[in-house]
Amino acid sequence: MSSINDEIRRKYPGAAKKADIDRSRAAAIKLHCLSCSGGSRSEVSNCLVYDCFLWPLRPYRDDRERPDGTVPTAEEYGEMIEGRTNSTSLAALAASKRDG
Repeated sequence: MSSINDEIRRKYPGAAKKADIDRSRAAAIKLHCLSCSGGSRSEVSNCLVYDCFLWPLRPYRDDRERPDGTVPTAEEYGEMIEGRTNSTSLAALAASKRDG
């Protein structure tokens, strides 16, 4: 049985070589996004998985910004680093921002 990753490698052999052999981060991100979107470039461009760490780095991107509340703010990250909060409490805060 063939996996989506195998199919993406066959469809984009140049990017796969760059990621695997040349260790290109951009090629690896491109392949990850294509794999996540089922191999569709337009789905990568229209991606709505805003909490993905790679969302701002995805290929074929448009000029959209992440909606407010989809990822922690710089201040919230600072609180996490200082140990004053955790990801569970931030998730509840983000949910209240979206619902509120």
